[in-house]
Amino acid sequence: MDAKDAGGMGKKSALNVSAFTQIDSVVRARNLLFDGSNNHRSSDANDLLLGAGLTNLEYGYLCEIMGRSLWAPQVFNCGALDTGNMEVLLRYGNIEQLQEWLIPLLEGTIRFGFAMTEPHVASSDTTNIECSIKRQGDSYIINGTKWWTGSAMDPRCRILIVMGKTDFNAVKHKQQSMILVDVKTPVIHIKRPLIVFGFDDTPHGHAEVTFANVCVPTKNIILGEGRGFEIAQVENISFRLNIGV
Repeated sequence: MDAKDAGGMGKKSALNVSAFTQIDSVVRARNLLFDGSNNHRSSDANDLLLGAGLTNLEYGYLCEIMGRSLWAPQVFNCGALDTGNMEVLLRYGNIEQLQEWLIPLLEGTIRFGFAMTEPHVASSDTTNIECSIKRQGDSYIINGTKWWTGSAMDPRCRILIVMGKTDFNAVKHKQQSMILVDVKTPVIHIKRPLIVFGFDDTPHGHAEVTFANVCVPTKNIILGEGRGFEIAQVENISFRLNIGV
C-alpha cells in the first residue's frame, strides 16, 4: 500500500468517530451494544461509532501518515493510549463498561489514562508491579504509586485503567488484574507532571499518581481477576503501533 492508498483509507475513516477499531473487536462490540433492546442508535450511527474495522497492518500505514503531525491522531481520535484502551474494552469489556466508558471514548468526549509503570520496580516486566488490588465485599481497595501514567494530566481524562495484583501468591503471570478507576474517585492524587527532555507536556502529559485505599466497585474489574498480564499483551500492540510508527 502506498501513501495514496493509505490517504484514501484515511479519508474514508475521517467519516468515523475513531479510525482505529479492529475487525473482530468491532463484531464483538456491535453484538454486545446494538443487538435487540440495546439497538438505541441507527445502523449508520453504529458504523460511525465503531470505526473502519481495520487490521493492524492497515492501521499501521495510517499511523505512519498521522505521525507526521502532532494533531492528526487527535483529529482521527487515534491518540496513543486511547487506541489501546479502546481495544481493551472492545475486546474484553462487559456491556456496562462499554456503555459507560467505551462509547464516550469512541465519541472523543473523554480520554483514558493507563496506570501500569511504578517508580520502585522495573515495570517493563509487569510481573514486578507492586500495586495491590484487594477484594473487600463488593469493592476493591487499591494501594500503590504509579508514574508515567499517560493522559492523566489531560483535563478530558475521566478514567484510568490500573494494573495491580489481586493475588500475590498466584502463578507468576496470573497475579495481575486490570480495573477501571474513575479519576474523580476520592483519595486518588495526581501528584505531578513528569518531565521528558526538559518538557513537562502540561496539561496533557504523563503524571505520577498515588492510590491510597482507593475504593472501586467490583463491576469495574476487566475480564476477571488474574487476567491483567493477558490483557496487557493486546493493549501493548496498539501502543506500539501509535508510538513506533
